Amino acid sequence: TSKLADAREEGDRIRAEAEEVRSRMSTELESARNDVRARAVQAAHAQAEADSNSALVEEMQSRLSRMGARAAATSSDLTSKLADARQEGDRIRTNAEVAQARLTAELETARRNVRARTAQAAQAQAE
Repeated sequence: TSKLADAREEGDRIRAEAEEVRSRMSTELESARNDVRARAVQAAHAQAEADSNSALVEEMQSRLSRMGARAAATSSDLTSKLADARQEGDRIRTNAEVAQARLTAELETARRNVRARTAQAAQAQAE
């Protein structure tokens, strides 16, 4: 009976240790499951943020592309307007030079006429 009691005691001890190991393993398994859930949530958030950032990058690239196209069109338009303004400036300068030459000629003619009349007046007064 002593052997039987010892065997029962040993069996109880083994069962208690097994129960303790099972309980500890259950706790570790639950902890691991919770960790996996938390990491899955973190991964989902990270994926959502990555998707959002990707969409933002695409939107910014699209905006930059549109802005580049507008800038190119504006630059082309301004280049054309600058060329037109230069032509207009050249035309105005040419007209001003022609007008200045004409006024210089008219002024010289007027000076000659004044000299001639002055000479005529002096001659008329002398006579």
